[in-house]
Amino acid sequence: MIDKNELLMHFPDALRLEDDVMKLKIEFPKHKRYYYLRLASTDTNNCDLLVTSVDIEDDDFAIRSIFSIPHEFQQINLSIETIDKNEYNFSNILIVPNKFHHHLEGIISTRDDLVLCVPIHKSEFSGKETVKEFATLQRMIPIESWSRTVHPRIILRFDNQKTKGGTIGGKYVFSGYSTIVNEIKNLDGVTNGFIEIINYKDNVLEILSKNIGTYVLIRERDDYSSVLMGYDELLGIVWSFLTQ
Repeated sequence: MIDKNELLMHFPDALRLEDDVMKLKIEFPKHKRYYYLRLASTDTNNCDLLVTSVDIEDDDFAIRSIFSIPHEFQQINLSIETIDKNEYNFSNILIVPNKFHHHLEGIISTRDDLVLCVPIHKSEFSGKETVKEFATLQRMIPIESWSRTVHPRIILRFDNQKTKGGTIGGKYVFSGYSTIVNEIKNLDGVTNGFIEIINYKDNVLEILSKNIGTYVLIRERDDYSSVLMGYDELLGIVWSFLTQ
């Protein structure tokens, strides 16, 4: 548990907000990072709870986010809880145990029970990510930006003989949505290529191209589910698949 005296030694300007939440600020050349910290107690599963934000200073939302965490939660792996309706349209809070993040590392020595609480859109994380997978997604999703658009969690595998593009060794990789859009365009008319997409629920879409302007959509690797459609209709279905 974080020692309050050590905390105040490093952050002498820390503010105590309502409900005993501490507010810290670190200024960088191009941005400001705000830390909202609720020190450990029996109400927090004996963990210190941390919410962070870059460039948005919203004490009320931060406090509401911290207090949306239940008294008992998973301390080894990631877990997800719902959050009340809010101005940033987040649907959930991702609870991130200490081993998954590095906040206050090298500053506070007593951070072993520091749990990060991340407001998210439900499609951004599955809650099953490993430490390595969370680190990868954290580089792709600006989780400290509360004004971000939805960045759905996407796993991709594809092969395109025309462009000579594809995932190395046929392996699955995390991908951004813009890559999906580009590869759907590139697949147009390539009858011996494919795109396979897995969303945050582990549902699967496969996309083939019948001929120029016509795509084949297959759900859950079931060829009997195949449907023909054009580019615009396909993009709408893919976005819904990734975010709903």
